[in-house]
Amino acid sequence: MPPTGPPTAAVVQARIAQEAHLPVTQIFRRLEMVGKGAYGSVHKGVHVSTGFIVALKIIDLDIADDDVEDIRKEVALLSQLRGADRNNITSYYGCWLDGPRVWIAMDFAQGGSIRTLVYLSESSSFSGAHHQR
Repeated sequence: MPPTGPPTAAVVQARIAQEAHLPVTQIFRRLEMVGKGAYGSVHKGVHVSTGFIVALKIIDLDIADDDVEDIRKEVALLSQLRGADRNNITSYYGCWLDGPRVWIAMDFAQGGSIRTLVYLSESSSFSGAHHQR
């Protein structure tokens, strides 16, 4: 029997579709917080049945107030991109309502946010230029 590696995004997406009847807290386990924004927080998470690591953006609608339309637009855009075989686009696995919170599951980017990566890149370039004297 050939060795099996971690599940692919397509396998996870299919499994999530089969689990649509379950509460989000039974589909994903929320791990440590990796970021915080105006609308909520981003957590590292794990898809319970496959062990696949995801990012869970959790938005508290009680806090978001008038920005619900922006959140709806983000989810609509992610839904349009779902399943697209495009390079350099984060996979979107779905959106769930859990009381006053919206959970959005996406690929987990190990390196952190784009803001962090740009900052580190600029810092590295700056320090590198400084040391080339």
